Amino acid sequence: SLAQTQQQTTNHMRYPTLFVNHGGGPLPLMGRDPDLVLRMKEAVSKWLPKEKPKSIVMISAHWESDPIKITSHPNPPMLYDYYGFPPETYEYQYPAPGNPSLAVQIQKLLQDQGLPAQLDAKRGFDHGVFVPLMVMYPDADIPVVSVSLHSSLD
Repeated sequence: SLAQTQQQTTNHMRYPTLFVNHGGGPLPLMGRDPDLVLRMKEAVSKWLPKEKPKSIVMISAHWESDPIKITSHPNPPMLYDYYGFPPETYEYQYPAPGNPSLAVQIQKLLQDQGLPAQLDAKRGFDHGVFVPLMVMYPDADIPVVSVSLHSSLD
């Protein structure tokens, strides 16, 4: 029946993939781009299920490597990969845990498809990760894994 199908889908639902524009550096966190902040918040309320995800995988446009790398630190540090902003923007914290076991799963999935991938136990959250998450999931209570782009991409 349709109701059973919907219930099965709900029980095994995967979160949709979203592209999230985070603006210029920490500007959204500084109150300089309220429309963008609104769109980030609306992405959660309009496009994502009400139940919080078990983990979040972020592919950051601010991290390129060869081979692809995946954060595997259990408590990733912050990586302030911008410059020229007020001192307080270098004090932002997003203390979400990492998810090393998910990082291993992602590595295996990539490698099974012939894509070399390495775990990176040192890499922290760059602003492409922490800026949108500070707006979208401010409690920082969902584990986060960040994945690099391959450096050959244009």
